[in-house]
Amino acid sequence: MWSTIQKRGRYGFDSHSLHKKKIKKCKIMKNNKKTIALTTSFLLLFVFGSFLFPIVKATETYTKIEEIEDFSCVDDIWLNEIFSGRGTFIHFQVGFDELGQYIPFFKFNLTNKPENYIKAKIVLTFHEISNFLVAPCYLSNNSWTEEELTWETIPEIEPYPPPILPFSVDYGSFEHVLYYINIIKYTEQEFLSICLFSSAYSETDIWEGYSKEYPVESVRPKIIWTVEHEIIISQNNEIIFLFLGLFVGSLGVCVAIGVFMVLNKRKSKI
Repeated sequence: MWSTIQKRGRYGFDSHSLHKKKIKKCKIMKNNKKTIALTTSFLLLFVFGSFLFPIVKATETYTKIEEIEDFSCVDDIWLNEIFSGRGTFIHFQVGFDELGQYIPFFKFNLTNKPENYIKAKIVLTFHEISNFLVAPCYLSNNSWTEEELTWETIPEIEPYPPPILPFSVDYGSFEHVLYYINIIKYTEQEFLSICLFSSAYSETDIWEGYSKEYPVESVRPKIIWTVEHEIIISQNNEIIFLFLGLFVGSLGVCVAIGVFMVLNKRKSKI
């Protein structure tokens, strides 16, 4: 009788069963601690990794402006009342002299224009000027060629509001005078024809420039396209990522160890 009471305990409980329950409870708590520690570590690594990923993939974007010279003049000719035309000469003339008026025509092919252009201008280079000639630039139709055009078949001049194309002149040292014509509003068409026409009469107002037949390409009639490029450069952050990864990994291990220690203290109090 006494042995049975001893086996079941003072209050009638089976001490052996109670011991098993405690062992089972400890195992469950131990497994829970591992689960909590691992979950906490993975969560920390995920959170910090989400901040590291943009650093690894970080890029730098900037805009590059480039000017492209396009020697796309397919026809040019200058006309005079006496001469039928000068389409194969290496120079052209505009203005007046004792022989009358000179009107140059230029036709440009715009089919090969670059992408992402933001500005476009025609550049005519003059090498001989006699005065500060005022020679506005007008639009012309594209029905002419330099082989066929004569004074009698001058194509229709089509001034638009304002009546002349926006232009500017860079006189420089007078050895090379640059005549700029803004054509940004007319770049959607395949061909663009212009002419220079001076309505002011003076025997000394003659300018002479380089035509598309001139041997030196840089001074021929041309279009300058101003192109805007968006440059994207990937930053080399592999080393930064390596050190931060080591730091985050170490932090995760420290947190896991801390969680284990806290849970062990709680276990010793139970």
